[in-house]
Order: sequence, then C-alpha cells, then structure tokens
Amino acid sequence: MAISSRWSIPRFGWCAVLVLVACLESEAFLDSTIISWITIVGQKGTIMRSRDGGFSWKYQESGTTETLNNVYFSSVRSGFIVGNNATLIVTTDAGLQWKSMDIGYESIATLDLFGVHYFPPTQVITIVGEQGIFISSTDGGDNWVLSQLPASCFLPQSTRCTANTSIGPSLGSKSLLSVKFFDSINGVVVGDSPNILITSDGGVTFDILTPIDTALYPQVTFAALAQDQVGNVVAVGSAGQAVYVNFSMRLESDAFACSFQCVA
Repeated sequence: MAISSRWSIPRFGWCAVLVLVACLESEAFLDSTIISWITIVGQKGTIMRSRDGGFSWKYQESGTTETLNNVYFSSVRSGFIVGNNATLIVTTDAGLQWKSMDIGYESIATLDLFGVHYFPPTQVITIVGEQGIFISSTDGGDNWVLSQLPASCFLPQSTRCTANTSIGPSLGSKSLLSVKFFDSINGVVVGDSPNILITSDGGVTFDILTPIDTALYPQVTFAALAQDQVGNVVAVGSAGQAVYVNFSMRLESDAFACSFQCVA
C-alpha cells in the first residue's frame, strides 16, 4: 500500500480533520483503487471515520470524554489524537481500539494539547499545546521530554528563542497549535502568534520567521500547518492569511534553507 497524499487541517466545530488518500496496489489487478479515509475528532471524546470520502461514517470508541483537538495518522493503521487535560490516545489498528498513552508529567495534567506529529523512521513524536508547551519523545512514547517556549518566541521582530526546561504559567504566554517534523530534529511550529518557529535541533532552539507586516500584530495568528510528503508547508491563520513555506535541508549540515510567500 502506498500513501499518495496526506494533509491535516483543523476546522471549527469539529476540532480536526485528517484526510488520508491511499492507493491500494495489487498484482491481481492492472488498475488501482483510490480510497479516501477521513478521521474527525471533537467534543466529548468523539471520533468518527469515513472510508469512502465522507459518504458514510462510523463512530469509534475513544475511551475518553475529553474534548479531542487534533488527529494525525502516520499510516493507515497508526494514529495519534491529542485533547484537553493532556489527553493523548493512540491506535495501531486503524482506530478499532484507541488506548491512552501516559506522558508522565503531572505539571501539565490540566493543560490542553492542540497539535501532534509522528515521524515513523526515527520514532519521534512531538506534541504542542497550551502555555507554549512542547513535548517530544524519540522512542515512540516510552520516554518524554517536556519544555516550554517563552514569550520571546511570540514577539514581533524576534529572530531566535530558546525553550525553557522549567515550566510555569508566566514563561509561555501563548498556545502552540500545530507542529510538523521532517526528521528527528528539523521541524516547524505555529501558535497564537504571526510567527512561524523553525527548529533544527529537535525543539531546543527556534529560528523565527515573520511572514507578515508587523503592523498586523497581534491581529493575525497562524493556527494550523498542512504538510506534503517532500517537506513543503502551508501555514494558515486568521484574517484570511495563508503562507507557503518551502523547506530544503542542506545535506552537509543540519541547517534549514527556507523561503516563504503569501498565498492570496
């Protein structure tokens, strides 16, 4: 089975939508069948899945009553959902069973999680949420590292910031809403701010892109990321703003080269 396209787009009402388009390839047939799988999550632990592009839907048992905010599938079978009060649930069987995964930090038990991403080749999971929370695992969820992005990450004209390992309400005043990683160390985060945050060290430090006129601060915020399979990203936000970010990694170093343009 080859995954041909994968986009994750949060929407209002339902907290998140993930469309998974898969090409089913078989030696018994000359042509392939295109099936669109859609998973949506929302309030009171609701999960619904369609396997026919949205013509019909089935509920899936989540095992929680918390509001679920975002869903990410790394394959047809393996998926992650995050929600309020540090909720993280996972599936390895396309949603037939969802099981809770413990992050292990009591200090964030009442905080809401808004974004999740998994990079299977390196087993790196990244989660972002309320008060600038940034959580990562490099072993598929057995162990976690918790940090918090300070207020300097969200200020106009900032160019670089460093995550804090000490956690507190005054340190991270903005929520992080969406995260995408391209390998174990290179990724992008957006939050309740016009800034696009780029990391090349797994979330220790962030370079800051500000693709809008600073005169628009603080009216514009980027709330969601959509990523294609070669690492290009569209960041979408308030006031009709959309930014296309083209990333390319230089093989001789871990640094990012990137450019961006506004999308009308």
